[in-house]
Amino acid sequence: MNQEEKILEFDKIKELWLAYAMTEQAKTKIREIVPYLWETELIAALRETTESKLLIEKCGNPPLVSLSGMDEVLMAVSKDDCLSAAQLEIVKSALV
Repeated sequence: MNQEEKILEFDKIKELWLAYAMTEQAKTKIREIVPYLWETELIAALRETTESKLLIEKCGNPPLVSLSGMDEVLMAVSKDDCLSAAQLEIVKSALV
């Protein structure tokens, strides 16, 4: 972690954010996040966040389900492997 992140207390923000993450993949992405250094990137991210907020207000919160095991399922599907019964159950519970 660099000095700028410590000055901005970005590490504390990440810790708070990590508490809301439901999957390891989300936690990994949060740990890799760094502050925006360019205004154009920031404006694009703010626009995306605003659109997401409007979508949630219009359609409601998406159902929060555990997606643990989905990485392995997606990897198997990308290799054209057949899914096992357990993997199909994981997909079923995520879709339901």
